[in-house]
Amino acid sequence: MKNKFRLLIIAGIVLVSAVSCNLEKNLEKEEEAKIQEYVNYHLSLDYVKKASGLYYCDSITGSGDQVLTNDSVYFDFIMRFIDEWVIQDSCYVTKIGDGELMPGLQEALLYMKDGGWSKIIVPSYLGFGNSGYSFPAYTPLLFDLNITKVVHNN
Repeated sequence: MKNKFRLLIIAGIVLVSAVSCNLEKNLEKEEEAKIQEYVNYHLSLDYVKKASGLYYCDSITGSGDQVLTNDSVYFDFIMRFIDEWVIQDSCYVTKIGDGELMPGLQEALLYMKDGGWSKIIVPSYLGFGNSGYSFPAYTPLLFDLNITKVVHNN
């Protein structure tokens, strides 16, 4: 009887794991479909999908210094949901590489130069994650970025 009960528990765990995996895969596919729909609707923006999965578009290439790891970067940003509803419009300063920024935002800043403007699409795994803690799980985010100052910290 104990063996049947153990077998039943193991089977239940396997079933829950399989369903959970399939649900995650479906949510990942839905997120990517939302991103593709946005990119396809905004063809004039010329987004480039980077190896990480970040979508990057230079609006204005800056004429100042290239952002490097350990630099202090001052930038303005507008953060939106994929439906373009504004979440936050602010200015910020951070040291690149200190782990303070979400990975997608940090990666995008490293592509930029002082004075540059860019638009990015950050998939959830490069943003706030898939836990649903800060935002609903599998939520891609749009950012408009403008670097206003770069300070090199050797």
